[in-house]
Amino acid sequence: MNVFGFVVDVEAMRGLAVVYLLQFSLFTLLAFIARRGEALQWDSDLLRSARVNWAFIAVNSLMAPLVFALITIADQAFRNSGIPRIPETFWLFAPTIVPALIALADA
Repeated sequence: MNVFGFVVDVEAMRGLAVVYLLQFSLFTLLAFIARRGEALQWDSDLLRSARVNWAFIAVNSLMAPLVFALITIADQAFRNSGIPRIPETFWLFAPTIVPALIALADA
């Protein structure tokens, strides 16, 4: 898949997601084994924090496709607007930090 000029290997991403899920599951299981009954006794602050974190994950997961679509539309509109732009090949000579610093200085 090509995303904004970057080639994304979807199969590799799926494999990486499976590795992360297995790693998360293993460490969660180890935590439950190590703490036994105490693992399920969370205080109210920790429960509130966990709810907020899960809410962020859910909202970000739902919003990501929308944001991606809006960025794609904005990118196409900019490319079709006729506004002069610096070609991507111009930045190939510079280390990654140079375009990042120029983008920050321009903002």
